[in-house]
Amino acid sequence: TNVFSGSFGNTKKINIDMSNWIFPQTTSFATTLANIGYNSDEITLNVTGWEFPHVTSLYELFYSSGSSNGKFEIKGIGTWDISHVTDLSRMFVWVKGKTMELDLSNWDVSNVTSFASMFRNFCSGISPTKVKLIMKNWKIKPNANLFDMYAYSFYGCQDLEIDMSGWDLTGTTSIADITGYTSGGLKNILVNMSNWKTSTFTNIDKIFQESFSSAETIVYDVTGWDTSNVTSAKNTFHKLGGYSSANVTIRGIEGWDLRNCADTSYMFAYINSLSLNNLHIYSYNTYCMFEGINNLSGSITLHNNPTDYRATFYNSNSNTTFRVNYTSAVTDIDNIMNTKGYNPSPNIIKGNQV
Repeated sequence: TNVFSGSFGNTKKINIDMSNWIFPQTTSFATTLANIGYNSDEITLNVTGWEFPHVTSLYELFYSSGSSNGKFEIKGIGTWDISHVTDLSRMFVWVKGKTMELDLSNWDVSNVTSFASMFRNFCSGISPTKVKLIMKNWKIKPNANLFDMYAYSFYGCQDLEIDMSGWDLTGTTSIADITGYTSGGLKNILVNMSNWKTSTFTNIDKIFQESFSSAETIVYDVTGWDTSNVTSAKNTFHKLGGYSSANVTIRGIEGWDLRNCADTSYMFAYINSLSLNNLHIYSYNTYCMFEGINNLSGSITLHNNPTDYRATFYNSNSNTTFRVNYTSAVTDIDNIMNTKGYNPSPNIIKGNQV
Protein backbone atom coordinates (compact mmCIF):
# COMPACT_ATOMS: atom_id res chain seq x y z
CA THR A 1 0.00 0.00 0.00
CA ASN A 2 1.26 3.48 -0.98
CA VAL A 3 4.61 2.00 -2.07
CA PHE A 4 4.99 4.27 -5.10
CA SER A 5 2.42 6.91 -4.21
CA GLY A 6 3.45 10.37 -5.34
CA SER A 7 6.49 9.19 -7.31
CA PHE A 8 7.89 10.60 -10.58
CA GLY A 9 6.09 13.95 -10.48
CA ASN A 10 7.00 17.17 -12.29
CA THR A 11 8.90 15.48 -15.12
CA LYS A 12 8.79 16.04 -18.86
CA LYS A 13 8.67 12.47 -20.14
CA ILE A 14 9.02 9.30 -18.15
CA ASN A 15 8.94 5.56 -18.85
CA ILE A 16 8.35 3.45 -15.74
CA ASP A 17 9.00 -0.26 -16.27
CA MET A 18 7.44 -2.48 -13.60
CA SER A 19 6.82 -5.45 -15.89
CA ASN A 20 6.73 -9.06 -14.67
CA TRP A 21 6.47 -8.19 -10.99
CA ILE A 22 5.11 -10.96 -8.78
CA PHE A 23 3.39 -10.40 -5.43
CA PRO A 24 3.02 -13.91 -3.95
CA GLN A 25 1.99 -12.80 -0.42
CA THR A 26 0.40 -9.40 -1.00
CA THR A 27 -3.26 -9.14 -0.05
CA SER A 28 -3.97 -5.43 -0.66
CA PHE A 29 -3.08 -3.04 -3.50
CA ALA A 30 -5.04 -0.04 -2.25
CA THR A 31 -3.43 3.21 -3.51
CA THR A 32 -0.20 1.36 -4.39
CA LEU A 33 0.19 3.38 -7.60
CA ALA A 34 -1.57 6.54 -6.43
CA ASN A 35 -0.44 10.00 -7.55
CA ILE A 36 2.26 8.69 -9.88
CA GLY A 37 3.48 11.28 -12.36
CA TYR A 38 1.77 14.33 -10.92
CA ASN A 39 2.15 17.37 -13.20
CA SER A 40 4.30 15.46 -15.72
CA ASP A 41 4.05 15.87 -19.49
CA GLU A 42 4.01 12.26 -20.69
CA ILE A 43 3.96 9.01 -18.75
CA THR A 44 4.28 5.37 -19.79
CA LEU A 45 3.72 2.84 -17.02
CA ASN A 46 4.47 -0.79 -17.90
CA VAL A 47 2.71 -3.28 -15.62
CA THR A 48 2.75 -6.23 -18.01
CA GLY A 49 2.88 -9.65 -16.38
CA TRP A 50 1.88 -8.68 -12.86
CA GLU A 51 0.80 -11.62 -10.70
CA PHE A 52 -1.06 -11.08 -7.42
CA PRO A 53 -2.94 -14.30 -6.59
CA HIS A 54 -4.09 -13.23 -3.11
CA VAL A 55 -5.25 -9.68 -3.86
CA THR A 56 -9.05 -9.38 -3.90
CA SER A 57 -9.38 -5.58 -3.97
CA LEU A 58 -7.96 -3.05 -6.44
CA TYR A 59 -9.69 -0.16 -4.65
CA GLU A 60 -8.12 3.20 -5.61
CA LEU A 61 -5.09 1.43 -7.06
CA PHE A 62 -4.30 4.27 -9.49
CA TYR A 63 -5.86 7.07 -7.45
CA SER A 64 -5.02 10.45 -9.02
CA SER A 65 -2.15 9.11 -11.13
CA GLY A 66 -1.33 10.29 -14.62
CA SER A 67 -0.63 13.45 -16.54
CA SER A 68 -2.64 16.65 -16.60
CA ASN A 69 -0.52 17.88 -19.51
CA GLY A 70 -0.07 14.96 -21.90
CA LYS A 71 -0.47 11.25 -22.60
CA PHE A 72 -0.80 8.62 -19.88
CA GLU A 73 -0.29 5.03 -21.05
CA ILE A 74 -0.67 1.98 -18.82
CA LYS A 75 0.92 -0.89 -20.73
CA GLY A 76 -0.03 -4.50 -20.11
CA ILE A 77 -2.85 -3.90 -17.66
CA GLY A 78 -5.24 -5.71 -19.99
CA THR A 79 -3.30 -8.96 -19.53
CA TRP A 80 -3.79 -9.13 -15.76
CA ASP A 81 -5.49 -12.18 -14.26
CA ILE A 82 -8.09 -10.63 -11.94
CA SER A 83 -10.39 -13.66 -11.77
CA HIS A 84 -9.97 -13.69 -7.96
CA VAL A 85 -10.68 -9.96 -7.52
CA THR A 86 -14.01 -8.93 -6.00
CA ASP A 87 -13.64 -5.14 -5.70
CA LEU A 88 -12.83 -2.72 -8.55
CA SER A 89 -14.51 0.28 -6.95
CA ARG A 90 -12.75 3.62 -7.47
CA MET A 91 -9.82 1.83 -9.14
CA PHE A 92 -9.16 4.67 -11.60
CA VAL A 93 -10.64 7.56 -9.64
CA TRP A 94 -9.12 10.93 -10.67
CA VAL A 95 -6.75 9.26 -13.16
CA LYS A 96 -5.61 11.87 -15.70
CA GLY A 97 -4.35 11.96 -19.27
CA LYS A 98 -4.84 14.29 -22.20
CA THR A 99 -5.04 11.14 -24.29
CA MET A 100 -5.82 7.74 -22.77
CA GLU A 101 -6.78 4.30 -24.00
CA LEU A 102 -7.48 1.26 -21.83
CA ASP A 103 -8.43 -2.12 -23.27
CA LEU A 104 -9.61 -4.36 -20.44
CA SER A 105 -11.62 -6.76 -22.59
CA ASN A 106 -9.60 -9.81 -21.56
CA TRP A 107 -10.29 -9.34 -17.86
CA ASP A 108 -12.30 -12.05 -16.12
CA VAL A 109 -14.57 -9.93 -13.90
CA SER A 110 -17.05 -12.69 -13.13
CA ASN A 111 -16.31 -12.56 -9.38
CA VAL A 112 -16.35 -8.78 -9.02
CA THR A 113 -19.17 -7.58 -6.76
CA SER A 114 -18.47 -3.84 -6.96
CA PHE A 115 -17.59 -1.60 -9.92
CA ALA A 116 -18.96 1.44 -8.07
CA SER A 117 -17.29 4.69 -9.16
CA MET A 118 -14.59 2.65 -10.92
CA PHE A 119 -13.86 5.56 -13.28
CA ARG A 120 -15.17 8.40 -11.10
CA ASN A 121 -13.65 11.75 -12.12
CA PHE A 122 -11.63 9.92 -14.79
CA CYS A 123 -9.76 12.42 -17.00
CA SER A 124 -11.92 15.17 -15.55
CA GLY A 125 -11.02 18.81 -15.26
CA ILE A 126 -8.18 18.74 -17.81
CA SER A 127 -10.18 18.84 -21.09
CA PRO A 128 -8.67 15.66 -22.63
CA THR A 129 -8.53 15.37 -26.41
CA LYS A 130 -9.25 11.64 -26.77
CA VAL A 131 -10.30 8.96 -24.29
CA LYS A 132 -11.10 5.37 -25.27
CA LEU A 133 -12.21 2.66 -22.83
CA ILE A 134 -12.72 -0.88 -24.13
CA MET A 135 -14.34 -3.51 -21.92
CA LYS A 136 -15.99 -5.89 -24.36
CA ASN A 137 -17.69 -9.18 -23.48
CA TRP A 138 -17.47 -8.88 -19.70
CA LYS A 139 -19.52 -11.39 -17.71
CA ILE A 140 -21.01 -9.48 -14.79
CA LYS A 141 -21.88 -11.18 -11.51
CA PRO A 142 -25.65 -11.00 -10.92
CA ASN A 143 -26.64 -7.68 -9.34
CA ALA A 144 -23.04 -6.49 -8.95
CA ASN A 145 -22.82 -2.83 -7.94
CA LEU A 146 -22.36 -0.71 -11.10
CA PHE A 147 -23.62 2.52 -9.53
CA ASP A 148 -21.97 5.74 -10.74
CA MET A 149 -19.31 3.80 -12.63
CA TYR A 150 -18.39 6.94 -14.61
CA ALA A 151 -19.69 9.69 -12.30
CA TYR A 152 -18.27 13.18 -12.92
CA SER A 153 -15.80 11.87 -15.51
CA PHE A 154 -14.42 13.11 -18.86
CA TYR A 155 -15.14 16.81 -18.33
CA GLY A 156 -14.30 18.76 -21.49
CA CYS A 157 -13.30 15.68 -23.51
CA GLN A 158 -13.23 16.27 -27.26
CA ASP A 159 -13.59 12.64 -28.38
CA LEU A 160 -14.87 9.92 -26.05
CA GLU A 161 -15.52 6.26 -26.88
CA ILE A 162 -16.67 3.63 -24.37
CA ASP A 163 -17.08 0.11 -25.74
CA MET A 164 -18.97 -2.19 -23.38
CA SER A 165 -20.51 -4.32 -26.12
CA GLY A 166 -21.36 -7.95 -25.46
CA TRP A 167 -21.72 -7.74 -21.67
CA ASP A 168 -23.44 -10.74 -20.09
CA LEU A 169 -25.72 -9.47 -17.31
CA THR A 170 -27.75 -12.64 -16.94
CA GLY A 171 -29.21 -12.75 -13.43
CA THR A 172 -29.09 -8.99 -12.98
CA THR A 173 -32.44 -7.23 -12.59
CA SER A 174 -31.46 -3.53 -12.39
CA ILE A 175 -28.42 -1.29 -13.04
CA ALA A 176 -29.50 2.29 -12.35
CA ASP A 177 -27.10 5.17 -13.10
CA ILE A 178 -24.31 3.22 -14.80
CA THR A 179 -23.41 6.28 -16.92
CA GLY A 180 -25.48 8.77 -14.95
CA TYR A 181 -24.13 12.12 -13.81
CA THR A 182 -21.09 12.12 -16.08
CA SER A 183 -19.48 15.51 -16.51
CA GLY A 184 -20.23 18.12 -19.13
CA GLY A 185 -18.40 20.14 -21.72
CA LEU A 186 -17.83 17.15 -24.01
CA LYS A 187 -18.06 17.12 -27.80
CA ASN A 188 -18.34 13.72 -29.50
CA ILE A 189 -19.46 10.69 -27.48
CA LEU A 190 -19.99 7.08 -28.52
CA VAL A 191 -21.15 4.54 -25.93
CA ASN A 192 -21.46 1.01 -27.32
CA MET A 193 -23.64 -1.26 -25.18
CA SER A 194 -24.88 -3.41 -28.03
CA ASN A 195 -25.70 -7.09 -27.63
CA TRP A 196 -25.98 -7.06 -23.87
CA LYS A 197 -27.59 -10.15 -22.37
CA THR A 198 -30.40 -8.50 -20.44
CA SER A 199 -33.19 -11.08 -20.39
CA THR A 200 -33.46 -10.88 -16.58
CA PHE A 201 -33.78 -7.09 -16.46
CA THR A 202 -37.05 -6.00 -14.86
CA ASN A 203 -36.17 -2.39 -14.05
CA ILE A 204 -34.23 0.00 -16.29
CA ASP A 205 -35.07 3.18 -14.38
CA LYS A 206 -32.44 5.96 -14.54
CA ILE A 207 -29.75 3.88 -16.27
CA PHE A 208 -28.62 6.80 -18.45
CA GLN A 209 -30.18 9.69 -16.53
CA GLU A 210 -28.32 13.01 -16.75
CA SER A 211 -25.38 11.54 -18.64
CA PHE A 212 -22.95 13.81 -20.51
CA SER A 213 -24.42 17.22 -19.81
CA SER A 214 -23.47 20.00 -22.25
CA ALA A 215 -22.28 17.58 -24.93
CA GLU A 216 -22.57 18.23 -28.67
CA THR A 217 -23.12 14.76 -30.14
CA ILE A 218 -24.15 11.65 -28.18
CA VAL A 219 -24.56 8.18 -29.66
CA TYR A 220 -25.71 5.24 -27.54
CA ASP A 221 -25.90 1.80 -29.13
CA VAL A 222 -28.35 -0.46 -27.28
CA THR A 223 -28.99 -2.83 -30.18
CA GLY A 224 -29.88 -6.39 -29.27
CA TRP A 225 -31.15 -5.85 -25.72
CA ASP A 226 -33.76 -8.34 -24.51
CA THR A 227 -36.20 -6.11 -22.59
CA SER A 228 -39.15 -8.49 -22.69
CA ASN A 229 -39.25 -8.78 -18.88
CA VAL A 230 -38.84 -5.06 -18.15
CA THR A 231 -41.78 -3.63 -16.20
CA SER A 232 -40.45 -0.14 -15.50
CA ALA A 233 -38.47 2.33 -17.65
CA LYS A 234 -38.90 5.50 -15.62
CA ASN A 235 -36.34 8.22 -16.36
CA THR A 236 -34.24 5.79 -18.43
CA PHE A 237 -32.83 8.52 -20.71
CA HIS A 238 -34.07 11.51 -18.69
CA LYS A 239 -31.94 14.60 -19.38
CA LEU A 240 -29.45 12.65 -21.50
CA GLY A 241 -27.13 15.44 -22.57
CA GLY A 242 -28.40 17.64 -19.77
CA TYR A 243 -30.10 20.83 -20.90
CA SER A 244 -27.60 21.23 -23.75
CA SER A 245 -28.13 21.40 -27.51
CA ALA A 246 -26.83 17.85 -27.94
CA ASN A 247 -27.94 15.77 -30.90
CA VAL A 248 -28.80 12.38 -29.42
CA THR A 249 -28.94 9.07 -31.29
CA ILE A 250 -30.08 5.88 -29.53
CA ARG A 251 -29.26 3.07 -31.90
CA GLY A 252 -31.33 -0.08 -31.76
CA ILE A 253 -33.97 1.09 -29.29
CA GLU A 254 -36.73 0.44 -31.82
CA GLY A 255 -35.95 -3.26 -31.40
CA TRP A 256 -36.72 -3.21 -27.69
CA ASP A 257 -39.67 -5.36 -26.65
CA LEU A 258 -41.54 -3.21 -24.11
CA ARG A 259 -44.83 -5.07 -24.08
CA ASN A 260 -44.57 -5.79 -20.34
CA CYS A 261 -43.35 -2.30 -19.45
CA ALA A 262 -46.16 -0.53 -17.59
CA ASP A 263 -44.33 2.69 -16.65
CA THR A 264 -42.37 4.90 -19.08
CA SER A 265 -42.82 8.20 -17.23
CA TYR A 266 -40.04 10.71 -17.98
CA MET A 267 -38.32 8.05 -20.11
CA PHE A 268 -37.00 10.56 -22.70
CA ALA A 269 -37.82 13.87 -21.01
CA TYR A 270 -35.58 16.86 -21.69
CA ILE A 271 -33.38 15.31 -24.34
CA ASN A 272 -32.59 18.11 -26.77
CA SER A 273 -32.95 16.29 -30.08
CA LEU A 274 -34.27 12.75 -30.51
CA SER A 275 -35.40 10.62 -33.45
CA LEU A 276 -37.38 7.40 -32.99
CA ASN A 277 -38.35 5.02 -35.78
CA ASN A 278 -41.72 3.60 -34.72
CA LEU A 279 -40.91 2.66 -31.14
CA HIS A 280 -43.73 0.49 -29.75
CA ILE A 281 -45.10 1.69 -26.39
CA TYR A 282 -47.34 -0.48 -24.20
CA SER A 283 -47.10 1.63 -21.06
CA TYR A 284 -50.05 2.59 -18.87
CA ASN A 285 -48.08 5.54 -17.48
CA THR A 286 -46.67 7.98 -20.06
CA TYR A 287 -46.54 10.91 -17.64
CA CYS A 288 -44.01 13.45 -19.02
CA MET A 289 -42.51 10.73 -21.22
CA PHE A 290 -41.46 13.19 -23.96
CA GLU A 291 -41.59 16.43 -21.98
CA GLY A 292 -39.30 19.27 -22.96
CA ILE A 293 -37.73 17.77 -26.09
CA ASN A 294 -36.72 20.54 -28.49
CA ASN A 295 -36.66 18.49 -31.68
CA LEU A 296 -38.61 15.22 -31.65
CA SER A 297 -38.83 13.36 -34.95
CA GLY A 298 -39.94 9.99 -36.31
CA SER A 299 -42.83 8.04 -34.83
CA ILE A 300 -44.14 5.82 -32.05
CA THR A 301 -47.06 3.42 -31.78
CA LEU A 302 -49.19 3.35 -28.63
CA HIS A 303 -50.69 -0.06 -27.93
CA ASN A 304 -52.52 0.50 -24.62
CA ASN A 305 -54.61 3.35 -23.27
CA PRO A 306 -52.55 5.04 -20.53
CA THR A 307 -54.23 5.65 -17.20
CA ASP A 308 -51.84 8.55 -16.62
CA TYR A 309 -50.96 10.46 -19.78
CA ARG A 310 -50.51 13.90 -18.22
CA ALA A 311 -47.88 16.07 -19.90
CA THR A 312 -46.82 13.25 -22.24
CA PHE A 313 -45.67 15.79 -24.86
CA TYR A 314 -45.60 18.88 -22.64
CA ASN A 315 -43.48 21.69 -24.13
CA SER A 316 -41.99 19.40 -26.78
CA ASN A 317 -41.34 20.52 -30.32
CA SER A 318 -40.60 18.99 -33.70
CA ASN A 319 -38.74 20.69 -36.53
CA THR A 320 -39.99 18.06 -38.97
CA THR A 321 -42.79 15.65 -38.04
CA PHE A 322 -43.40 13.33 -35.11
CA ARG A 323 -46.27 10.92 -35.69
CA VAL A 324 -48.17 9.16 -32.90
CA ASN A 325 -49.79 6.00 -34.25
CA TYR A 326 -52.16 4.01 -32.06
CA THR A 327 -54.25 0.87 -31.80
CA SER A 328 -57.98 0.62 -31.20
CA ALA A 329 -57.27 0.11 -27.48
CA VAL A 330 -56.11 3.72 -27.18
CA THR A 331 -59.43 5.43 -26.63
CA ASP A 332 -57.94 8.66 -25.24
CA ILE A 333 -55.70 9.43 -28.21
CA ASP A 334 -57.10 12.94 -28.70
CA ASN A 335 -56.58 13.81 -25.03
CA ILE A 336 -53.05 12.43 -25.19
CA MET A 337 -52.32 14.67 -28.18
CA ASN A 338 -53.61 17.64 -26.18
CA THR A 339 -50.85 17.35 -23.57
CA LYS A 340 -48.46 19.57 -25.54
CA GLY A 341 -48.79 22.63 -23.29
CA TYR A 342 -49.47 26.28 -23.97
CA ASN A 343 -47.53 26.49 -27.25
CA PRO A 344 -48.33 23.15 -28.88
CA SER A 345 -46.10 22.08 -31.75
CA PRO A 346 -48.10 21.62 -34.95
CA ASN A 347 -45.59 18.98 -36.07
CA ILE A 348 -46.37 16.49 -33.28
CA ILE A 349 -49.43 14.90 -34.84
CA LYS A 350 -51.88 12.08 -34.43
CA GLY A 351 -50.96 9.36 -36.87
CA ASN A 352 -52.83 6.30 -38.02
CA GLN A 353 -54.83 3.68 -36.20
CA VAL A 354 -52.98 0.42 -36.76
